[in-house]
Amino acid sequence: MDVALSYSLEEFVDNVLLKPFIETPEPPGDWVNENPIPNNNTVDGQRRTELRQWWIGKMLDNSPPCVREKIVLFWHNHFVSEMSKPNMYPQRMYHQNALFRKEAFGNFRALTKAVTTDPAMLIYLMVTTAARPAPTKTTAANCWNYSPWVLETIRKMM
Repeated sequence: MDVALSYSLEEFVDNVLLKPFIETPEPPGDWVNENPIPNNNTVDGQRRTELRQWWIGKMLDNSPPCVREKIVLFWHNHFVSEMSKPNMYPQRMYHQNALFRKEAFGNFRALTKAVTTDPAMLIYLMVTTAARPAPTKTTAANCWNYSPWVLETIRKMM
């Protein structure tokens, strides 16, 4: 609160709310756009560590305070996935993180649709190993913890 009050209203909107949306942070490395290489555990482990440190650095950077990173963390906790799953390459987690950053304050419906087809989420939910090739309502229920409101929203989208 003290930080917000240290700005004028115009400065707060420009420097805290809008600036982070205009500036896309540099990725943790050029590897984020490389194709994942199976059984590359040493390199993937280094990249996972690099990704974690990069994101923690973004969340802790308070010059100016970045509301967007707090919302990215919120969406990451809402649409849960994790790097410990098999075939969960750090590139996929980076791109999911970038999706949350891009859609941080956007349309919830658009974000939900994008997350539903996100490779990291599909791997987390093991949709890629399921008998059906496409996400189902059961997948949606698993993803959003059987929330009636969210399930109804997903049913309307399908």
